[in-house]
Amino acid sequence: MSLNESINKLAKQYGISYFGVADLSYAYDTILEQGGADIAKYPYAISLGIALINDIVDQLPNRSRRDVAVNYEHHAYDIINQRLDITASVISSFIQEKGYNVLPIPASERYDDEKICASFSHKLGAHLAGLGWIEPVLYRLYIQSVLLTYLNYLSNCNLLR
Repeated sequence: MSLNESINKLAKQYGISYFGVADLSYAYDTILEQGGADIAKYPYAISLGIALINDIVDQLPNRSRRDVAVNYEHHAYDIINQRLDITASVISSFIQEKGYNVLPIPASERYDDEKICASFSHKLGAHLAGLGWIEPVLYRLYIQSVLLTYLNYLSNCNLLR
């Protein structure tokens, strides 16, 4: 089984709905400005996405109701972000065991409270991986990034749907 197939299988086992690989060279300056040299040194990123539960998202027009807000925060934010972080950790360990440098980026943690951003833009990674355009709000999908330094995987990238 190829490295690509192994990572795809691992992602599917952890419930990943969307998967792509991004060539980060197109956004080097932006990545350097946001995350610094320690982040910008990674030439590629794996973008992972989990679709949110439709019935939870469909209740958002009623988010002023406490039950709707609590259900969304718990199931569509806390749990999904934990699942993304766990999956990114498992995939990162797998890639590292194969001898490559890798850095999982937390799904929802930020390092700059003034800019309210993480060290790497998950939306940018997803966009560069072909998972869609950068929009102000992604209601039905949460994304996660794993930065990596290997090339062979990029040429055989498959998108899971």
